[in-house]
Amino acid sequence: MKRLTAPSQQPVIGMTGVAGAALIGVCPGLLFAGAAAAGPFGFDLKSSVEPSQVYSFCSKIDSSWLNFECTIAPKPHPEMQYYYMRFVKDVGVCVVRGVGIDIPDDGSGSSLRFYTDLIADQLKHKYGQWGYKYDELNDDSIFYQPSSSWMSQLERGERSYLYVWSSSDLPVEHQNSIDHIILEATAENGKTGWFYIDFTTPLDDACQKAMSDVL
Repeated sequence: MKRLTAPSQQPVIGMTGVAGAALIGVCPGLLFAGAAAAGPFGFDLKSSVEPSQVYSFCSKIDSSWLNFECTIAPKPHPEMQYYYMRFVKDVGVCVVRGVGIDIPDDGSGSSLRFYTDLIADQLKHKYGQWGYKYDELNDDSIFYQPSSSWMSQLERGERSYLYVWSSSDLPVEHQNSIDHIILEATAENGKTGWFYIDFTTPLDDACQKAMSDVL
């Protein structure tokens, strides 16, 4: 399932009607507001307890990347439809992911980019200016008309569209709990896309080592 896969890059919706109006009309600061200690979407990034034991709406799933699914979040975002966590026993919370609602598009990517950019501006309000924005077509793409095949390129993994915040880009109060943030747009097919946000903690390396040790 593509919503559970790892990000395509690591750092070194047309959404219309009520849904689109809600996202455009809400003050950016309100959507990701809250104390740093609360964590993204209200999840406790410092918890050493399995999420299903902390949150009644989270359950363990069979996935090698994100192993807990939550039907809602302690502080849900109005444009997110899924929440996932990666938790490793004896290590802690590695990743929290929010997955956005489906965004209809005409194939050019204009709607998907528009709403992904809006989310980036909301994140910027709390977490500061992103470190870089990546919007490129891979050299081995078989498509040569980006204006009409943008979504198809994204679906096939031949194009990337994402924002990245490294720890050094974040305000000091977040640097102990968040190692980096990735906001990435992806395509389900040539006419539908969505975005997700990964909040990766400083425990990620320890999580990956612990997971590899049991394989």
